[in-house]
Amino acid sequence: GDTSYRVEVSTNGTLRQTFDLTLSRGETWRQPVGFSFDQAGDNQTVEFRLYRNEEPYQEPLRLWIDVVG
Repeated sequence: GDTSYRVEVSTNGTLRQTFDLTLSRGETWRQPVGFSFDQAGDNQTVEFRLYRNEEPYQEPLRLWIDVVG
C-alpha cells in the first residue's frame, strides 16, 4: 500500500520548508531542496527530518555549514 511521508527542512532550528508526499512500495521521491541562512557565520546547521505516517522515521540528517557573507 501507500505510505505517507513528510520531510522538514530547518536552518539553525527554524523550520523553513515542509514536503508532504505519498509513495507506493518501491517508489522514490527526488527533488532539489534549497535553503538559506539569515546571516553569515560559522557552524550553522541545516537539518532534514523524515517522518513516516506522522512518526519520526530516522535520525535527523544534520549538516554544519560555514556561511560567508
